[in-house]
Amino acid sequence: MYPEKRKIIIFKTDGLGDFLHLAGCIKTIRENFLNAHITLVCSSTNYQLAKNYPMINTFIIIDKFNFLKTLLINFKSFFSIRYDYLFILDAKKRSFKLAYLVKSKNKNTICFVKQKKILGFNYQLSRPSKIILKIFFNNFVLSDENYLNTEVVYQNLYFKLLTQIDLKINSKQNFFILDPEYKKIFNSFYNKFLKKEYYLIHIDNRWDKYNLKDITNTLNLIKIISKKKFVIITTGVASFNFLKEFENKFPTYKFLDNCFHENNSLKFNNVCLIKFMPLNLLPYFIINSKKNISSHTGLIVNISSAFNIEIVDIIKKDKFNELGRWIPLVANYKRVSFENLEHQINDF
Repeated sequence: MYPEKRKIIIFKTDGLGDFLHLAGCIKTIRENFLNAHITLVCSSTNYQLAKNYPMINTFIIIDKFNFLKTLLINFKSFFSIRYDYLFILDAKKRSFKLAYLVKSKNKNTICFVKQKKILGFNYQLSRPSKIILKIFFNNFVLSDENYLNTEVVYQNLYFKLLTQIDLKINSKQNFFILDPEYKKIFNSFYNKFLKKEYYLIHIDNRWDKYNLKDITNTLNLIKIISKKKFVIITTGVASFNFLKEFENKFPTYKFLDNCFHENNSLKFNNVCLIKFMPLNLLPYFIINSKKNISSHTGLIVNISSAFNIEIVDIIKKDKFNELGRWIPLVANYKRVSFENLEHQINDF
C-alpha cells in the first residue's frame, strides 16, 4: 500500500455495460491506493451508475456534443494537476487525445491491434498507434482484435495491465453498488405480486436485429419457463419494434411517478412485462432473480456475475467469438444460440 495521498485519473467514457465490466479493476486500483484521490472521466450514460461508487472522489462528465465546453469547464483538472497515475480504460480516441496532454508520472492503457488487408497487402492498425504508445505510455498491454483468437478476454488484459505496475489483485469478480433509494420500490412490487422465485428475461432493441422465427422461439421459451417459474420480462429505456409482440401477449406495467401502472388489462398469470424500468431500479430485479436471460445485455451480464446469479446469453452463432471476450472472469454463465434455441428450450 502507498500511505501518501496520490492523484489518479481514469478514463471510462463509454456505455453502462462497459463501465460495469471494468468496475472490478477500478475497485482494485482503490484497494491499492486507499488514500488516493480518484477522478473518473466518464460519459453522461455511465455516470448514472458510476455516481453510486464511493471509491470515486471526483467525476468529469464528457459532453460528446460539446467537447470544447468539457475542456473549458474542467481545464484545471485536465491541465493543471500532475497525476501520479493515468489509466485509459475505454479505448476512445478523445480519451487518448486528452491523455497525451494530461500530466502524469505513469500512463497506462490497452492498445487494440487489428489486422487489415488492402490490395493484397497485410498491415496492422492499432489504437493508439505504436509510435504514440511508446512516446506517451509507461505501461501497456496489446489486445489482438482478430475475433478468431478466442484466447483474448478483456478483463484478463485489464488486470494484467494492473499487475504490470505491481498492483495487488484481491478479486477478479465484478463489483456493483446498488442505489438504496430503489430498494423500497422493488420490495413493494415483490410483496404485492411475487413472493416467490422468478426468472428475469430482459429484452431490448437488440431484438430488432433478429427475425420473426427468433422472436417466436423467444416467446415459446417464455411460455415453457412460465410453467415452472414466474417470469418477469423487463425492457430498456428505449422502445423497439418487436416490443408490441410482447405487450400483446403479457400483462404489462410501466413505471411512472415512483410506482407501477398497469398498461393493459391482460390477465396476470405467471408472466408479466415491465417496460422502461429506471436504470437504478432494474438491478434489484436482476439480483433477486433465480436466473437472468438476455441477448448479452451488458447490464444484465455484469450485474448478475457480481452477485453470482446464473446468466444465460441467447445470441447468434456468428457473435460467439466476439462476445466471448466480454464474459466476466467470475460468472455462472451459459450461452445458447438463436439458431438452436427451439431445440434447447427445455434446457432452461
